[in-house]
Amino acid sequence: MYLWLELFLLSSGITARLIIPAATAGSGVNLLVVLFIWLALLVHSVRKFTNRNQNAKLPNETITGLSNGVHLLDKTPAPGLPPVLKLLLFLFAGLIVASFINAPYMFGAFQYLVPWISDLVLFYLVYSLCVQDQRNMTLLLSVFLANAVIVTLYALYQHFWELPGLAEQIRQNPSLLDMMPDYLRSPAMARAIAGEPYATFLYQNSLGAFLALVIPLFIALAWMRQKRWPSFAIPDLQSGGWWMWLIVLLISLFVLIQTGSKGAILALVFGLGIAGAMLIPSIKRGGGVLILIGVVAALVLLVVISRSQMFDSFNVRLGYWEATVKIIKDNPVSGVGLNQFGNSYLYYKSAEAGEVQKAHNDYLQIASEMGIPAMLVFLVIWFLILKSIFRPAREPNTTQPPPQR
Repeated sequence: MYLWLELFLLSSGITARLIIPAATAGSGVNLLVVLFIWLALLVHSVRKFTNRNQNAKLPNETITGLSNGVHLLDKTPAPGLPPVLKLLLFLFAGLIVASFINAPYMFGAFQYLVPWISDLVLFYLVYSLCVQDQRNMTLLLSVFLANAVIVTLYALYQHFWELPGLAEQIRQNPSLLDMMPDYLRSPAMARAIAGEPYATFLYQNSLGAFLALVIPLFIALAWMRQKRWPSFAIPDLQSGGWWMWLIVLLISLFVLIQTGSKGAILALVFGLGIAGAMLIPSIKRGGGVLILIGVVAALVLLVVISRSQMFDSFNVRLGYWEATVKIIKDNPVSGVGLNQFGNSYLYYKSAEAGEVQKAHNDYLQIASEMGIPAMLVFLVIWFLILKSIFRPAREPNTTQPPPQR
């Protein structure tokens, strides 16, 4: 029971964190995300304590396998996070706190301190759950992708029904826009006229990025269901389940294209290369080839985009990044402080660049607010994660060892 509750809280927390943008970090809606994460930590701690007590009641020898249809707990301690990764997480948390202290406006910085620390807790819980038993990863993906399907279907409903109706109402009664907040008025009108779905996200680009993450996960889960653990309650892909899987993928691709997000399309191509590499048994050879194909395809798409009118939005981001690099050069070690990019950007931006609150690049955002050391620690953490993912996975051991004498 505790495991399923933890899985539900984690998947809900991940979905909510992806849906709720960083701009709402200080509002009450972000409290929902924080509650999901910390409740998951509480359930995780209770489950860990309960398992420890049950293990203590077992005989001294290690017991694995099945007995009367019930899986007995293993007295061997469950594997935890690697010491290096644990150290890096604590180091990164310390750099976040240092960036909070360095911020000239503590109130604005505190609104992002809590989400950052909560996200690190979420990362710890997901990693611990998957390391303990790889089958937990399949379960977590299943619950998370079920949430993703709901979001995708709602985006489809928006595209065909809600947005056209909203556009027509605004044309008949323009005063309806006065009921919207200023920061929502222009984007809502533009989306309503263009018919670009955004589901529960503030911008359609965010929905595109969400789907670029979800689609490779759908493919990976289908492969895991087919090749590794067929006993899980996931649709049987050998008896018609493929059609359902294919329909979900096609709907997700359709919605992603309708968002008009060029960056999401590039991310999807690269993500499919990584997902394919993870599914190849011979990681060293086949996986590297697939990643290379994904990189090349993404570069080709980038060239095509650069030669079209779609390059205008990318050119605007280059202006943001140019100012961000100047901020980093003047504050290389400590950064300007947590959630202080928007204030500093005004002093570094060119006359042609627009005014923004975010760097539109997570790595540059981290480097500008927390310093280059924090960005390097962040990259090393993900390097270790990817390194562990690309190790050949072993089948879970469900065989009972010979009795000891």
